[in-house]
Amino acid sequence: MPTNLEIKARINNPNEAYEVARNLPAKFAGILIQTDTYYNTPNGRLKLREVKDGKSELIFYSRDEHSKYRLSDYHAKEISESSDLKLIFEKAFGVRGKVIKKRDLFIYQGIRIHIDKVESLGNFIEFEIPIISSNEEASKAMNFLIQKFSVQESDLVQNSYIDLMVHNDV
Repeated sequence: MPTNLEIKARINNPNEAYEVARNLPAKFAGILIQTDTYYNTPNGRLKLREVKDGKSELIFYSRDEHSKYRLSDYHAKEISESSDLKLIFEKAFGVRGKVIKKRDLFIYQGIRIHIDKVESLGNFIEFEIPIISSNEEASKAMNFLIQKFSVQESDLVQNSYIDLMVHNDV
């Protein structure tokens, strides 16, 4: 299973984050309008991500939701037709909830930088750093990005968007 080192943090001014990303320089990879439907599962998280004007993905991931710097093991599978699969999963597992967001995606040295506007929750930044050779290298890259984007410890969010939605932790 591929593994990422990840953080999520609240941000007040997305324009400042865009400016930092451009100055890295990170490559702007597009604006994605995403609807993530989460299903009830006994282990990990299972979501169907539907992207407006794009392909859908089925994503399973497992991570420690209680640490600020999280290792995330995941599997993602692109699917061409989501409506039948969505119906099957709704009947089999039940829907835990939906998260709708506008994601501005930047790529910096293979690292995904997400500047998200999440419906009902607000603005966030996420860093997803692939673990390629060592956790230590990923941690160095994470510390660099945290410093560049001026992410404060108090801004870090431990919960996933679905947990914030379900628990009304906004």
